[in-house]
Amino acid sequence: MDQFLSEATNIPNTYTPAGRTFVSWTSTLTGTYPITHNARFNLTEMSKVDRSLAFPQQLSSIGYQNIWAQDERRFNNIDESFGFDIIVGPPADAAEFIVSGLNNIPLFSLFLNQTSIRSFFPYIYNNRSAWWTYQPYAFIEQLLGTIDSVNSEKPIFLATHLTLPHWPFKSAKLTYLEDHEFIKDRAEEYLYLTMLKQSDEQFAQLLNGLADRGILQNSVVVLLSDHGESFGGKDDGPQGRISSATFETNSLGHGTNVLSHSQFKVVAAVRSFSNGVVIPAIDPKSTYSLVDIIPSLANILEIKVDHTFDGKPFHQVSEDRAIFLESSLNPLVLSAGKLEVIQTLAKGLNFYTVDESGKVIIKPEIFDSSIAAKQRSIIKGNYQLAAFPDMEDELIFVDLETNYWQPASTVKDKVKIRTLFFALCDFYETDVSSGLFESCQEPEIFLERIYDKWN
Repeated sequence: MDQFLSEATNIPNTYTPAGRTFVSWTSTLTGTYPITHNARFNLTEMSKVDRSLAFPQQLSSIGYQNIWAQDERRFNNIDESFGFDIIVGPPADAAEFIVSGLNNIPLFSLFLNQTSIRSFFPYIYNNRSAWWTYQPYAFIEQLLGTIDSVNSEKPIFLATHLTLPHWPFKSAKLTYLEDHEFIKDRAEEYLYLTMLKQSDEQFAQLLNGLADRGILQNSVVVLLSDHGESFGGKDDGPQGRISSATFETNSLGHGTNVLSHSQFKVVAAVRSFSNGVVIPAIDPKSTYSLVDIIPSLANILEIKVDHTFDGKPFHQVSEDRAIFLESSLNPLVLSAGKLEVIQTLAKGLNFYTVDESGKVIIKPEIFDSSIAAKQRSIIKGNYQLAAFPDMEDELIFVDLETNYWQPASTVKDKVKIRTLFFALCDFYETDVSSGLFESCQEPEIFLERIYDKWN
């Protein structure tokens, strides 16, 4: 990955609109924010999601073959309805949650690599959630084999999500890191890095495989992360400017806190392997979002799209543009900084159900109330403003240049706070009109409560 980044156009200061896989990938594939495509959570009911906005839909109409490859699909229901012709990976339905557990049985592990067994147990084969038998190289071999089977005369759009750097940070392959010390109290952070190294090897295997087939030499490749991860480190979120004001900015996990930059700031880089395709220069001082990926690809490849993007081509992003972040459900139960698996599963039962098609979805009856519980944030230039649903008379302001936060009521520049807050409320106008974002229903009154603190 480092080698790729050294030869690519890096897109700095890039954020995911939401630190959850399904939400982030839907934003990436559509070039729109969650409030536009309506996939507001992992396992959102598909009927609520506007899949007509997905870029593969447009590519299908001009002759592309579209492939989606993901080695763990239990929380990410992207499928053929997004415009993909081929799906590589385990089935994405409720049975996967149950059957994948069979990988812990020694006999299944022993015979799983036999072709005859694979056909009976697609939920386990090359399923990263069945980590006991998951071999990173085998998934890439499966993906490359799929590419070999498609029409070689047609162009390919391939979207691949490698999920090893997700909890539980395990696979059947053991990796030792020479440059990192194993610390018992930070074991998961070390395991995360071992999974990142294995993903790095998968990335190299994929690029080399594409090169061997003559495909890479006529391609544009985007490397991105759909979200980050926080292990509760001191620098995972901004530091407090005022000693008497305390607030958690480095929550564990991903998608749990819009102030945690380790969760929301992502890797993004694009490289052309074709002499005829040039990547435009970008402004390193601007702020970017994953919603800019598809508008940029459409611009680079000169493909017209019949709907409006929320994002912009990278080279058209100005320094004063605003981007927006939102949190997600947080079913994790933590004790002493560690995940309590059984309690998390029990808590998750309150959020999810199984629909008639056999897919696990967030319960429809709590969808709107869950949107109301979201944290929301705006980033513009060097400043970030965040609204939290349980704050009746306060906002959080962050100076991104110094990485310090403070209550908005202590910021002397009232105009700056007002401008950011009204832009945040305008963006989430449909949430406000539905009664789902209380602080923006009467923004002037809300700000007056803050102004009272100034006075």
